[in-house]
Amino acid sequence: KQKDEYIHVIGHDLKNPLGPFLNLLPILYKKIEDPKQKEMVQVLLNNANSMREMLYKILDQALQDHLEVDLEMENIPLRDSIDEIIQRNNYLFEERNIIVENNVGNDIVARGNIVHFGEIFENLFSNAVKYTRDAGGKVVVNAVKSSNDMIQISVRDTGIGMSEEQRNHVFDEFYKPNYEHQVVKSHGIGLSIVKKLVRKQGGRIWVESPGIGQGSTFYFTLQINPKK
Repeated sequence: KQKDEYIHVIGHDLKNPLGPFLNLLPILYKKIEDPKQKEMVQVLLNNANSMREMLYKILDQALQDHLEVDLEMENIPLRDSIDEIIQRNNYLFEERNIIVENNVGNDIVARGNIVHFGEIFENLFSNAVKYTRDAGGKVVVNAVKSSNDMIQISVRDTGIGMSEEQRNHVFDEFYKPNYEHQVVKSHGIGLSIVKKLVRKQGGRIWVESPGIGQGSTFYFTLQINPKK
């Protein structure tokens, strides 16, 4: 329980205040004409980005440690929880002019760890932004009941897609794909840790893509709330 709270502080209470800075400073930079003022805003933005990277390194290690203990499981109302994560990461989407659609039904409730759930989605969103070559892309989230006791969640993007080799190894711990068209630097934990977070909650994760230039869809499963 204490580790849950510790990771929540890092993943939510510390990252959230950075959002407005990371969202508004680039807008302010574009509007300012005075070179001295632009330089000062750039310093602020550089420091905000450095702080974000430092927080993700701490969170990465905390999540690795957290995988060794029993999880605090709870009911997760998917649509509301995903809406909150989208809002929290809105600066990433606005910067790239990416539209996000949450098509998850209001009545779908999953059983999982809310901290891990948030980190899974933040990483998948970060990857979608990272590999969207042109501004104006789209990310679509869906969820369907895949069996009697599991929910299948999908995150589809219109990014650069993946080759078969990349799909086969993208979740490997030390795999570094040669993405020729990476657009922006990643801001999140690695996909290998995401796989561990999903499996720790009794689910699985995989990715599908028609090929390079045709987008990707990440799927993962979670248990259904037994009361539903």
